[in-house]
Amino acid sequence: MTFDYLTSSTLNAFSDTVLHGFTLRNTPSFPKSVYKGFNLSTQVGDIEEVVLEHRNLIATQVFHTPSSVWFPQQSHGNKVVIVNHTTTPPELNDTDALVTQQSNVILGVLSADCVPILFWDPITKTVGAAHAGWKGTAKHIVKEVIYTMQHALGVHPSTLYAAIGPSISAEVYEVGQEVANQMDPASVYPKSNTTYCCDLWKENVGQLESCGVPLHHIDVLEKCTYKNPELFFSARREGIRSGRMGSFIGLV
Repeated sequence: MTFDYLTSSTLNAFSDTVLHGFTLRNTPSFPKSVYKGFNLSTQVGDIEEVVLEHRNLIATQVFHTPSSVWFPQQSHGNKVVIVNHTTTPPELNDTDALVTQQSNVILGVLSADCVPILFWDPITKTVGAAHAGWKGTAKHIVKEVIYTMQHALGVHPSTLYAAIGPSISAEVYEVGQEVANQMDPASVYPKSNTTYCCDLWKENVGQLESCGVPLHHIDVLEKCTYKNPELFFSARREGIRSGRMGSFIGLV
């Protein structure tokens, strides 16, 4: 049993040192899931042992190791945790980003429209994963990740790479004034008299650049979860009880 996933061409250039991926729906290859696909969340009413099988498959298929994948208990905030071999699951409560410099530690985040962002620094051998919905984006989770990497792990933003994975695209991400007000004006445009289209890809690219990450180090996959139901779960399209994809990264 194997699953299909996407990768970033930018990060693929370092595949001898770091492996990563953005999982797909993979229907109908995983029929035991309530969602008839490669759901990776234990919080959406799926069978827990099935979800854990899916998570373990990331480690065995991609990394060829029985090591677990670390997924935080996400809360749409901006908390960042440095993961190592002594980290315990309770430390990852209310957490939306993980970073590490340790091998055999696979980091992951869950999404189904929100923006997954993977980080890689080849100089310090540091990896990171962040979940940036509109709330996390408004709380500048990207900046929190880079601040943690820089001040705790010695990463310089100029050598950092980032890949923005499948998530909802601006043309179908309609928001109200409250959300629009929390974004850079360049990342929103009017949809109607009361609503706006919000470009979370552009917003997060802007935040990465403002932290010193070179634009040519940023890869946006430009895959819309909402518009591609055959490939991706989408909470906005299917409701909050949809499955969740996983974005993962780890040192070889």
